[in-house]
Amino acid sequence: MSEFQKMRNFVFFLDDGFTMQAFSSAVEVLRLVRKLRPDAGYNYSVVALSDRPVAASNGLQLIPDARIEAVPPRAVVVAVSGAHANQAKAPGFVARLRDWARRGHPVWGISSGVVRLAQAGLLDGRRVAAHWEDVQYLRQIHDQVQVSAALFASDGRVATCAGGGAATDMMLWVIARDLGAQVADDIAARLVIDAVRDGRTSQRRVSDMRFETANGPVYAALGVMRANLFTPLSIAQVADSQGISQRQLERLFVQEFNRTPSRVYTELRLEDARLDVLSARRSLTEIAMDYGYSPATFARNYQKIFGVLPSDDRRESGAAMS
Repeated sequence: MSEFQKMRNFVFFLDDGFTMQAFSSAVEVLRLVRKLRPDAGYNYSVVALSDRPVAASNGLQLIPDARIEAVPPRAVVVAVSGAHANQAKAPGFVARLRDWARRGHPVWGISSGVVRLAQAGLLDGRRVAAHWEDVQYLRQIHDQVQVSAALFASDGRVATCAGGGAATDMMLWVIARDLGAQVADDIAARLVIDAVRDGRTSQRRVSDMRFETANGPVYAALGVMRANLFTPLSIAQVADSQGISQRQLERLFVQEFNRTPSRVYTELRLEDARLDVLSARRSLTEIAMDYGYSPATFARNYQKIFGVLPSDDRRESGAAMS
């Protein structure tokens, strides 16, 4: 916590083609904390490799308001990039990140800024959050990076975020740690956010990360499962939809994932249900019933997959914001 309390000067380092939503989602939280708690000393600025305007992926341009050579001591450098990052190298951008890390700056990445951190060698051996579109690249090219399905993750002086609206969640988490849950809740209310998601919440496309396959029948079967999360089909019905036997489908799933189709289907359903559990918007009984479980069966299967009861998972989520 003491480490986060020192992180009140944020410098956003923009790459060409950066994702505007991820950038603005993080900045808006800082803007509001400055409005609500001007005494807290939060500041933010924007730098780029040159003083020229930087074009976002949506075509809009942003003018840097600080000099790259004058980043304040101890400032948190937040790298923001876009979908092109896993296709084109940016040696100048990467070299700057590496230099700031050597100088002792916390270096964070949001959206495909996570890819730039990996290219700088700053994520090896670390658990990171990354946008699901970048996961395959990271696993293939940077296999020392421990990619998770989380919305955001913190590992020492490095924090990573999947991007998009998750950047809001990460910054609200920092504010809650630093200034208290009430300030974070007030900011969330002004942003018309009903519930603040914690870092353990998975991305909606989490199953695409964990169950990647080039096998046609298995890929199609996964699609059938995802389309029937609330009213599950039998495994025999899933197999029949692909014109193969249940035994053949089970053999293919074990070959691909070392899991039975039934186990994979349960994981898909409960990963989706966990978003509801952690959001705390509805009762656990309602969630269980929606997914076709009795409350007791839901709790038992939930604990088997996540290692914690849904009630405890929700309680820990609330404690993390207090």
